[in-house]
Amino acid sequence: MAEEPNPSNSNNIEINIRGEGISLIGLGNAYNSLGQYPRAIEFYQQSLDIKREISDRNGEGASLNNLGNAYDSLGQYQRAIEFFHFGYQKGD
Repeated sequence: MAEEPNPSNSNNIEINIRGEGISLIGLGNAYNSLGQYPRAIEFYQQSLDIKREISDRNGEGASLNNLGNAYDSLGQYQRAIEFFHFGYQKGD
């Protein structure tokens, strides 16, 4: 008989957290598409925090890139460059 999944299992927790980070990027993308860049930034930042917490370098790079795009859309070009630079470093 198969064992029931244990929600407190560390693998399940990591999968749930990873999924939450992906969902936050999706929400950020939706707000970005609506032109609500400050709200998009909030979701992208939350996603970045999760990606860092679980040491997901690729996800961290994607979150940094999304943050850069949102700041670029706000005309905050220097801030955008900083995020793009950090995202580029994650690709090394």
